[in-house]
Formats: sequence, structure tokens, C-alpha cells
Amino acid sequence: AEIRFGDNDRLAARVAQAAQAQAVVLLSDVDGLYDRDPREDGARLLPRIEEVTEAVHAMASGSSGSGLGSGGMRSKLQAAEIATRAGITLAIVNGTHPRPLERAVGSDTGTLFLPTRRDRARKAWLGGRQRLKGTLVVDAGCAGALLKGKSLLASGITAVEGDFSRGDPIGVRDESGK
Repeated sequence: AEIRFGDNDRLAARVAQAAQAQAVVLLSDVDGLYDRDPREDGARLLPRIEEVTEAVHAMASGSSGSGLGSGGMRSKLQAAEIATRAGITLAIVNGTHPRPLERAVGSDTGTLFLPTRRDRARKAWLGGRQRLKGTLVVDAGCAGALLKGKSLLASGITAVEGDFSRGDPIGVRDESGK
């Protein structure tokens, strides 16, 4: 009862995660993720996404073209982040056609998001919970210590990015961006 979802896309990713599924398919009113609004001339369908980055998020809209959905492509990308972080492949295909899965596979349409890692359940749940509010950049020594399960010490932080408060989710990366 404490967990509330704003859309079915993220809920589907969470159910797939809880069920330890290998894949989840989201049906949409478009063929998949395009590099810009699919109604624009020259918009290109992206068949495969290795990682959901800020550049990928910038391609998406929060509105539904059909008026039926609530979160548009943005919510599908959030679902993709949840799923791929949990080691689950996610596909977005057009569900407005008869036999949508057969059509997607037969015509090689849709967008496939590949798993980026296989976090344990708690870490994957936290990681997909909400967007990061900021980032701590750490030096090589601190990054190495964190990878070994050690604690983060203030002396290892070289930069602070974003605007966040206590309790907000933040990322930690090394100086090379990893």
C-alpha cells in the first residue's frame, strides 16, 4: 500500500522484476522509441538501446499521442531503466495492430532495451524508484574503495553536481564518468 505508481509502464517493469522475468513488452501507439517526435519528418525508429542515458531521455515526450496513455514515452523509458537495471530485457512495440507481437517480430519493428546489469532486488528497486537528484564525483582511490564495499568518505569527493537534500537519491561516479 505504501508504493504508488503513476502509470502502468513502471508497474509492468516492477511486476517483471518481482516475478524475476527475463523480458517485458510494453504496447504503445507507436512502433517504439524514435530519435524525435515520430510525427516529425525524418524521425527515425531506434531498434536497439544499450543504455537509457540522458540523451535517450531527451528524445522522449511525456504526452500520449493517442490520448489513451498517461505518461507517454517518458514513462516507458523509466520502465526500461527499472527493467534493464534488474537484468530484464524490455521491448516497446506498437499494440494498435492485430497480432502486435507477431507483427513486431515479423517486420523487425519496435525498440529493444538490453539489460545493463543485474542488481539484487533491493538495489534494483531503489535504483528504479525515482530520478537521481544529483551526483557525487569521487577520485580514483575513493572509487576503488567503494567497489570493494567500503564507505564513502568526504575526502574522496572531488565535485558535487545537482541540487539535492538529505534523503534524495544521488549517483556516484568517478572522474572518468563511470
